[in-house]
Amino acid sequence: MLFAHRCVLLAAALGLAACGYVGEPQPPALRIPVPATDLSAYQHAGRLLISFTAPDRTTEGLGIQRLRSVDLRLGAAPEAGPTLDQWANGAGQIPVPAVEPGPVRLDVDAAVWVGRSVQLAVRFEGPSGRWSQWSNVLKLNVLSPLQPPVALAAEPRAGGIALRWNHPGGPPGLQYRIFRRESPEEKFERVGLAASSDWIDKDVSYGRSYIYSVQAAAPGGAAEAESARSAELSVSHADRFAPAVPSGLVAVAGLGVLELVWEPCTEPDLAGYRLYRSSGEGEEELLAVLTEPSYSDREITPGTSYAYRVSSVDQIGNESARSTAVVVSAPQESAP
Repeated sequence: MLFAHRCVLLAAALGLAACGYVGEPQPPALRIPVPATDLSAYQHAGRLLISFTAPDRTTEGLGIQRLRSVDLRLGAAPEAGPTLDQWANGAGQIPVPAVEPGPVRLDVDAAVWVGRSVQLAVRFEGPSGRWSQWSNVLKLNVLSPLQPPVALAAEPRAGGIALRWNHPGGPPGLQYRIFRRESPEEKFERVGLAASSDWIDKDVSYGRSYIYSVQAAAPGGAAEAESARSAELSVSHADRFAPAVPSGLVAVAGLGVLELVWEPCTEPDLAGYRLYRSSGEGEEELLAVLTEPSYSDREITPGTSYAYRVSSVDQIGNESARSTAVVVSAPQESAP
């Protein structure tokens, strides 16, 4: 009997040691999704492109594998008065399938909202059926669809590729985004922004081809409205452009020599200069090919007048026009 009593006491002690201290009971997790903070939208032609991030955590920090539903509302922007819930009750609901956490992108027809100010908000139903708070509220003005630019044209120049286009028009503040790629397999990259219907792409290289497209864009409240892109235009940028004409040509007569000097050209692809000479009624002939902006002419006849002109040449042989001629007479030889 005593042995059995001791066994009961030992079992009770072991049970208390195994369970430890029992605290106050905790309430069950509510599993309410955190609200979105990155709701955004912009107008592309006649569509509204909406994006936000579906949460992967609850307000208690617990993970979410899948949301039960998404409540995205779009309606007229209120001037004042109604709460967000009151506004949502009267706004239209955009169908959104149940989604997993992560980025969500939607494409909505904007035709019925043209010329009006609209408001958007989104919330999420968690695994337990409880709703998150509303997201950040987004307001924007829906514009008449912008038409894409037309008649895109290009003119290669020494300083880059000059683009120009036509556009049917739009609201004040209209801008143009310029996109470029080098092959149809590449993605377009935005390389410029213009406030008028022309632009020069200076970041180009000779011997390469480029594909361009232009898009009109206009401010629209908290978002932007944009057109579709224009038709694509392919341009080959060949170097057919001569350096600048040399300036400042001066000729000075010396004993048995005519010294010539001119201002150096600064083009990065400059190869050198060509010096031309004529005398009397004779034809102008190439006198020398030079890399420096100076020359000493010793093949002269005393008492004869010579006319000189100089041109510049780039590394692939493009030659500028010739400079204005300078005339100088070779001095007579002095008597012994």
